[in-house]
Amino acid sequence: MSSDNPTTHQLPKIDFSISDFNPGSPSWDLVRGDVVTALEEYGCFEAVCDQLVDGELHTSLFGAVKELFDLPEETKRGFTDPKRPYWGYVASLPFAPGYQVMGIEGALDSPAIQNFTGLMWPDGNAKFREIAQSYSSKAAELGKMVMRMILEGLQLPVEKYREDLIQKTGHLLRMTKYEAPKKGGTREVSGISHNDTGFVTVLRQDGSVNGLEIKAKDGQWIRATPSGSSFIVMLGDAIHGWSNGRLYSPVHRVVMSGTRARYSVILFSAMKGVIRCPGELVDEQHPLLFKPFEEIDLERLTRVLETEDGWESESTLRARYLV
Repeated sequence: MSSDNPTTHQLPKIDFSISDFNPGSPSWDLVRGDVVTALEEYGCFEAVCDQLVDGELHTSLFGAVKELFDLPEETKRGFTDPKRPYWGYVASLPFAPGYQVMGIEGALDSPAIQNFTGLMWPDGNAKFREIAQSYSSKAAELGKMVMRMILEGLQLPVEKYREDLIQKTGHLLRMTKYEAPKKGGTREVSGISHNDTGFVTVLRQDGSVNGLEIKAKDGQWIRATPSGSSFIVMLGDAIHGWSNGRLYSPVHRVVMSGTRARYSVILFSAMKGVIRCPGELVDEQHPLLFKPFEEIDLERLTRVLETEDGWESESTLRARYLV
């Protein structure tokens, strides 16, 4: 059983708000080293990026998210896909009764958010669309920086892999709401402990309410406490498999306490098509760990299990694609 006691671990905090921050510069190389080390050890870090999302956009973003979740239940349920039950609007799950999520696939494609707002509001809500598009593009910019640092840090030729891993990735924007526990003084796990399935996850939360916890390799849970000007960057199983196990994909969960709801906005990136480990990462000392796979299958084949520690999702990558 993993421990729920306070941990001695601290989530790495890395400052991206540095002058002359361009690929090849000394400051870039310094940050890149910290990023790759954090992703190898924890699969996750806090990124300080004041220049990407200012206070005005942050406030507008979470005002818009709260407005969205305040819509009538019937309206929100109009954004569902029976063929993909965990996409679109999801709520009232047996293992997450106080959880709501709204996911927009193709968030960087111009019609996606516009089509979404047309379903939610009679007038389309141009303000929400502008805020969501602006935030998505900025979160994607951070994700692309991290992905380039990964390529460089693993000593892979950037131009060889840049097109597939940086330019051709798909994006899903998810907005979430976690209700406060019914008994305000208790700690309550909301949802399931799980690995993300994609490549790079960029998360922003309304800074007033924490709850995200990341499981370290030794089984201890690390409480993430990002500021209102920072992001949480996390890796999924797809990049763990692609990197031949070099980069870590952490199990994580949300534990709620107190009397206020928690809101977050998450941009997931995923590589389209079949994912294979680069040949440069395989040799006698590092034999191939995983068979080729598609990210969509990691999600589609995921099983949710009830354990003594609560609800957990099985890692499809490890369960089905080990060599």
